Amino acid sequence: MKIHSLAYSVLGATATIIVSSSNAVAAAAAVIDNKKNENKPNNDVKHLRQKVRAMLLDEQEHDYPLDDFGGSPHPSLFPLQLCEGDCDVDEDCGDGLKCKQRNKGDLVPGCYGELGSRTDFCVVDESYVPPLPDIRDFGSTPHHTRFPLGRCEGDCDHDADCDNGLFCFQRGANQPIPGCNGNPGSRSDFCVPDVYKSLLGRIKDYGGTPDEELYPLQWCEGDCDH
Repeated sequence: MKIHSLAYSVLGATATIIVSSSNAVAAAAAVIDNKKNENKPNNDVKHLRQKVRAMLLDEQEHDYPLDDFGGSPHPSLFPLQLCEGDCDVDEDCGDGLKCKQRNKGDLVPGCYGELGSRTDFCVVDESYVPPLPDIRDFGSTPHHTRFPLGRCEGDCDHDADCDNGLFCFQRGANQPIPGCNGNPGSRSDFCVPDVYKSLLGRIKDYGGTPDEELYPLQWCEGDCDH
C-alpha cells in the first residue's frame, strides 16, 4: 500500500496529513468541507483536493466517494477531479477524465455515494492518451545535479545515468526518441522507459515493399501502408 504525505495550509495554520490510498479522501474531506461551507474556496484546499483526486486516479484500486458541489460549482473548483460534479462538458474535468452525463439514480462508474440527484460527475476516460513529455537536452555534459536523468532527458552515456525504470537510448543523428515529444537535431542520447528496450529489439524493417509472403505484417514490422 502506498503511503502519501500531503501538506496543506488552512485558515493560517499549516499541517501535514499522512494518508494511504484507502483513506486519502476521508482524511482530506474534513479540510475541504470546512471551506465548502464558505463561499470563497481556499486555493490551498483546491490544490490539496486536486492532489488527492489525481493520486486516486493514478492508483484506481477502489471506487471513490462522490463529491457534489451543486449545479454551479465555484470557478476555483475547476477543473473538477475524479468523482466530482456537477460537470456539463468534458472540459469541466481534469486530465484523464470525462463528464458522465446521467439521469437520476444512474450509477457513476468508479464512484459511490448518493445517487438521488441528476448531477453529472467526472469519471475516468478510458480513451484518454496522455501527451508525451517534451525532450530536455542538457548538452553533452549535464551538470552533476541533473543526475540521475529523468524521462526524455539527456545527454546520457550509460543506463546508470538514468533514473529507475529508464535506460539510455543510444541514437543516431535526428533519430526519433521513443516515448518523447520533439527532436533535438543533435546526437544526444536520452533516457526512455525500459518498456521500449524490448519493443525496439522487435522492430523489423522489410523495406518499402516487403515480400508478399510476409503479409500480414506483425507487431513492430514494416513498411506498412494501410
